[in-house]
Amino acid sequence: MTGVLVGAAAAAVLVAGALVPLLRRVPGRRAARAGARSAHARLGHLLATVDADPDLARRANERWTTAGALLARAESAADLALAERTAAEGIALLARS
Repeated sequence: MTGVLVGAAAAAVLVAGALVPLLRRVPGRRAARAGARSAHARLGHLLATVDADPDLARRANERWTTAGALLARAESAADLALAERTAAEGIALLARS
């Protein structure tokens, strides 16, 4: 009888552990991640194709690197929004050149 209870408890722990990542996903976060990744990719494309002032290009490249690091560590919609804003700053820098 004890073995059955232990087995049932172990199964419950496994199921709960499998559900935690699913429950942590927020639908709005998927859209926020897509927006941040899109801005980061756009900035990377502009860095590779636009002939910009060297100082502006250097500063935009810093924003690209920072946005990528923020994306890699993002755990919330606010983190993703910060990554997107950082990439947008880099895009704006290149638009000035």
